[in-house]
Amino acid sequence: MCSRSVSTTRYDYYTIGTYDFVNDRYVPDGASPDNDTGLRFDYGNFYASKTFFDEGKRRRIIWGWSNESDTHQDDWAKGWAGIQTIPRALWLDSNGRQVVQWPIEEVDKLRHKEVGIYQRVMKCGGVHKIEQIQTAQADVESPSTCFQA
Repeated sequence: MCSRSVSTTRYDYYTIGTYDFVNDRYVPDGASPDNDTGLRFDYGNFYASKTFFDEGKRRRIIWGWSNESDTHQDDWAKGWAGIQTIPRALWLDSNGRQVVQWPIEEVDKLRHKEVGIYQRVMKCGGVHKIEQIQTAQADVESPSTCFQA
């Protein structure tokens, strides 16, 4: 029996290969191992994924589960510890060697009001209250750099 911590098993891997219909067997490509040393769908905390094929839009869709990284005690106090991820469309890159993914177009319909704050420098960990919206959920886009002051 292999002993692994739960945190090292919270990843979903994929492999690329072909299906042998004659022998009813999947054969992974040599560069794409069919085990947990292969490529991951997501390099964050993403696991327990499921996919389905959307016949109407001719696309494969995936979604999965993502856990919080809070302490066990904090999870109990707030009453939850994870979230279902947004659905993503999957396809193979032009070389057919790697999965590409992007949030499905329907996610854009959930966005209603845009508030822009530009040319504002914040300290790392700083807080800025957005007065223009009242919501329990918002998407935030920001530059990847954080300035130390």
